[in-house]
Amino acid sequence: MSLVEYLELLQITSDGIGGHATNAVSTMSAYLIAAYFIGAKLNRVQFISVTVVYSVYVTFPIRAAIRGLDRLGTLTAEFQKEHAEIATIYLREPIFSFDFYRILFLLIFLSAWVLSLSFMYFARKTKDSVPDAT
Repeated sequence: MSLVEYLELLQITSDGIGGHATNAVSTMSAYLIAAYFIGAKLNRVQFISVTVVYSVYVTFPIRAAIRGLDRLGTLTAEFQKEHAEIATIYLREPIFSFDFYRILFLLIFLSAWVLSLSFMYFARKTKDSVPDAT
């Protein structure tokens, strides 16, 4: 593969990772906003339904971002093998391995997911203490 093709694939993969991570953060933010504004008004079935849909949906962009990190690691290694002299110009050595970044990414989003579920649970639990506007 040519130098330009590698650089283009590296850039596309990096952009894809950012897009997937942004999608996951946006989904989590929407869930938190919903929990804040309507969490206390949800009955049990609605609470479980929203939580299940959210939990299933948010796994897709997180998995896609992690797969993108794997792809980026593979592309980087192949680029360094085929174009070793030029790779030093375009690529800095990562501080940690791509496995570390994948685990770190997963831990951050797993923690955010658990915290968002906890927030919705406690927002719903305060249902009796929130006055009804009607």
